[in-house]
Amino acid sequence: MGTDGFRYKNGEKFKVNWLVYTDSSWPGTLSSMAADTWKQLGVELEVELMDFDTVASRTMDAAPADKDFDIYTMGFTLSIDPDPTGALFDDNAYVAGGFNASGYKNAAAMELVAKGKAEFDNTKRAVIYKEWAKIMNEEIPHVIIAYRSEIWGINNRVKGMELGTYSDWVQRLKEISIE
Repeated sequence: MGTDGFRYKNGEKFKVNWLVYTDSSWPGTLSSMAADTWKQLGVELEVELMDFDTVASRTMDAAPADKDFDIYTMGFTLSIDPDPTGALFDDNAYVAGGFNASGYKNAAAMELVAKGKAEFDNTKRAVIYKEWAKIMNEEIPHVIIAYRSEIWGINNRVKGMELGTYSDWVQRLKEISIE
């Protein structure tokens, strides 16, 4: 810890550059809170505010050699299938236009993903992906810092309204009635 309250290693200040999109309020709120907290820990946090498309172009669209950030805020949609290839961790995703902006690579993890994709028995596939999840939890290549949830209040007179993670009530509008 230096006399100025910041941490140094080999004479270099511990500084983190965070790209934050402003299209939604929560990333700005979160990064502001982090800046105050991280300063108390001796870390200088430089927050760059920009629109979502600019964050995407500097993280996902940039070629690996042109990436100029330490962390970034991004939104992802989770799917039913945990197969991450082509999304975050595939070798082909660490290219300009790919989703692996961090450049994370792990041969054992990708071998498990390939094995999981080749397995059609969901019970066996679940076992394979649990092994993959152990690697992800140990190495933590991406940290989910916010998980949005929605709460719905529905009157008992409303029938046929089924809400779920992977379907929207509008998709079932024909099935909904009011008594």
